Amino acid sequence: MAERRGRGEDAVYFDHAGAPCKDARYHRQCSGRWRGAISLGTDAAGRRIWKKVSGKTKTEVYARLAELRQELAQGIKSSATYTVRDVASDWLESMADKSAKTVSTN
Repeated sequence: MAERRGRGEDAVYFDHAGAPCKDARYHRQCSGRWRGAISLGTDAAGRRIWKKVSGKTKTEVYARLAELRQELAQGIKSSATYTVRDVASDWLESMADKSAKTVSTN
């Protein structure tokens, strides 16, 4: 029997995505993905804030959780929806105090 994870540890679980489980122990023949989550505390309403990752295998999820922990330790905030257009507009906003020629050249 699996032991309970400790408080503050990462959560790793198999998400069946609505399909029935075919292999309850290893999930090798099940459709779905492995999910991992890191708790970042609670918001103003008291709900827990989770950062989540997913992968085909449990090992892949543990590797992605390690990368996420490293990003969080460095203070990097990545987003799957952050596009090149967003980067360019953020950069142009940071150039607001520069001269027009500097902005057009860069």
